[in-house]
Amino acid sequence: MQANLNIYAFTINPNTQNIQTEILSSLSFSLEKKKDIPAQDWIFDIPQGTFWIMILATISNTSPKNNIAEDHKHTGTYLWAKSINP
Repeated sequence: MQANLNIYAFTINPNTQNIQTEILSSLSFSLEKKKDIPAQDWIFDIPQGTFWIMILATISNTSPKNNIAEDHKHTGTYLWAKSINP
């Protein structure tokens, strides 16, 4: 089984009618059984006037041994958010 993990940091202002987002940075990892992934720092700049920073993750997996339906191979989740005082 193999999985691809993608993590995204983006800005958002939920106080507007037309909510705009901007991806600030992303990380991608390929996950495999019995393979370690070294730790790493994730550093990115936060633009002036940012209202919120959010971190989301998506994961997609494949398995040649299992017959997994396509709509069950991908998922995403909210990990963290912080209000920034401009």
